[in-house]
Amino acid sequence: MDFSKNSIELCGKKYKFKRCTNAQILEHQKSIEAEQEKYKPLTDEAKAIERDVEAINTEIEAINNIVVAINKKEEPTDADLNNVTKYSMQMVDLSNQRRKLIEKGEALDEKHKKEIEAIRKYVLEKYGELAELQLEGITKEEFVKNADDSDMTIIRLLASIKKMLSLGASPKDVEKFVKQNIIAEAKQSFQSD
Repeated sequence: MDFSKNSIELCGKKYKFKRCTNAQILEHQKSIEAEQEKYKPLTDEAKAIERDVEAINTEIEAINNIVVAINKKEEPTDADLNNVTKYSMQMVDLSNQRRKLIEKGEALDEKHKKEIEAIRKYVLEKYGELAELQLEGITKEEFVKNADDSDMTIIRLLASIKKMLSLGASPKDVEKFVKQNIIAEAKQSFQSD
């Protein structure tokens, strides 16, 4: 990543900033948000499944820790051994519940594959338009062809980046800001996958 007061690196090349109004940027961002809003029920359902899987994982881990602690005893009682059996069966049941939830999530992804791909394509093209609007020498098509996930984040943050640079933020501070956002988006994306 390379940032300066007048230019930015995107899709592997340096581009100079264009003069562009906040209203123009806001218009594009609103259209992206509106399109994403159409799929909110789908993403909400996927997130709910993910939260349920995480809860089961936490429960399995807690039960496993109890079983490990009992097994570490030099002389476990009969009650301890009965608990190990009971807890082991609970872990099997929870693992089965988790598998069913994961299968439900996979079926949801498969069922809505076209919609998910359509929204990704739409957002990529809109970000291409934002790149073309704000940077000299890049076209929407070039952005769509060459952009990676980091480029997508940079375009989404471009107005803030430009403002930071114009107000005297160091390129290192801007890079830190961008990296923090990329990491946060990656974590969010990982959690919703």
